[in-house]
Amino acid sequence: MKKHLDKVEDIISAKEKEQEDAINKLNNSYYNLSDISKLLGCSRTTLYNNNQLLKRYIELSIEKANKSNPYIAYERIRESKQRLQEQVNLMAHRDVNLEKMRHENQMLVDRIKEIKKENENLQTKVGSLSAEIRKLKQGQIISKDKKDC
Repeated sequence: MKKHLDKVEDIISAKEKEQEDAINKLNNSYYNLSDISKLLGCSRTTLYNNNQLLKRYIELSIEKANKSNPYIAYERIRESKQRLQEQVNLMAHRDVNLEKMRHENQMLVDRIKEIKKENENLQTKVGSLSAEIRKLKQGQIISKDKKDC
């Protein structure tokens, strides 16, 4: 049993190593214009010359290779996901701030209502006190008239 377990472990380890090597090879398979010029043993300027035909051909080949390279596709998707996540975070932050402002706005509206009620109560009190003052003044005037008689 131990022999089989050791063999299974060896096979699994070998397969994992193969996968890792394949991923690394695929990851390192990216090339650019400089790489091609080095392999050809010429300068990039030479590739840019010749009516730029070689340059355009190489760029087209690079673009085609990148489209079929799952690692590059993965990187593009990862970067896109990261940008979208940042947008979601910004929107969430905006929404939280909006809710805070709504809450503050509602608190201010409630406070304004309280102040209006308080103002109405004070105006009613001022009216009643003014009426009371008038009554008192009329009472003083009447008592002065009685004294003068």
